[in-house]
Amino acid sequence: MILSELKTLRWADLFIWSLLDPRALSRQIQRQEPRSFALSFMIPAMAAIADILAVSILSTQTAFFYYKVTYGWILSFLWHAIALLVAAVLMDAASQFFGYRGNAKECITLVNFSQLPKVFILPLVYLFRVIHFAPIFFYVLFTVALAIWSVAVMIQGISEMHGAGLGRSTVIVLFPAILLGGGLFFILVLLMLCGAGYLGA
Repeated sequence: MILSELKTLRWADLFIWSLLDPRALSRQIQRQEPRSFALSFMIPAMAAIADILAVSILSTQTAFFYYKVTYGWILSFLWHAIALLVAAVLMDAASQFFGYRGNAKECITLVNFSQLPKVFILPLVYLFRVIHFAPIFFYVLFTVALAIWSVAVMIQGISEMHGAGLGRSTVIVLFPAILLGGGLFFILVLLMLCGAGYLGA
């Protein structure tokens, strides 16, 4: 079954739409042609190894490099996969809060495919490393730019998935970050209050 799906090359459309047309990507995910849930986890794996290699070319490597591209890559992939799963589930919960149909599986698939632009961090940084022109600066710049591209893919994909406006889709996509930011803010406030109480006692 998996080999027959690969031979049809329909899966290649998912990668193309991830970069060029997020709305078409969302429609194809909903049609499940091909089934893309398991395939989507290839994207965080690719993004993880691309980021590790991009960081590695910024400086001279030691024997530890082999640990980074093996155990480090597995750890990075697991971390990204779990973080994306949590973010997708929270986005799906936010969608249901706004009255839209919930489908965590489709949302997870969309979020995974939205990470495809981050794979380009390696060739972009490598170019500036070769010409020795501020590679660290461009690593940071491209990391931010590609992250924004990924968020834009998610926003348009969610908009198409639920027939929502871009404003509401933006709120849904940013909901995990808002929740995390709010939680960290209250934790910081409580820590400061506890610290002030301890010092004043």
